[in-house]
This record gives sequence, structure tokens and C-alpha cells, in this order.
Amino acid sequence: MQISAEQIVMKMTQELAAAQQEPAKLREHVAAVRALCDLLLEAQPAALPASPVMPAVPQPMFRTMPLPAKEEDGGGSLLDF
Repeated sequence: MQISAEQIVMKMTQELAAAQQEPAKLREHVAAVRALCDLLLEAQPAALPASPVMPAVPQPMFRTMPLPAKEEDGGGSLLDF
């Protein structure tokens, strides 16, 4: 029986969820995720999907600040004498 890449990724997701719920067993869950990663990376290239399976990660939102308005009197720099 061949295990698909999707099944491995699902198991990794389960292990990560368990790691969040059981901080006392964090090392064990992380070790399981590492083993699953190694298994996935060692798989034959044909067994891996063409497009990577990536979970949705929230992107940081940046707020743009408006540029300061130019002074009409030709203000220039404070260091101009």
C-alpha cells in the first residue's frame, strides 16, 4: 500500500495540532513531524504532487503612511541657513 503525499501532510497537520494542545509532549510531536517531513522528502519525485501543498498563512498587513505635504514657502531642510 502506497501512502500519498496528502495523507502525510494531513498527519503532519494533526501532529502540529496535538503539539499545540499538549505542550508537555511538544518534543514528541515535533519529532513525529520531522520524521514525516523526512518521509515526504525521501519519496520518489513521481509520488509528490506537482504543486506544493501549502497551508494558508496570513500575510502581514502593512499600512501605508501618507507622505508629508510640501511646504509652499520652499521650507527646505532645518539645517539650511
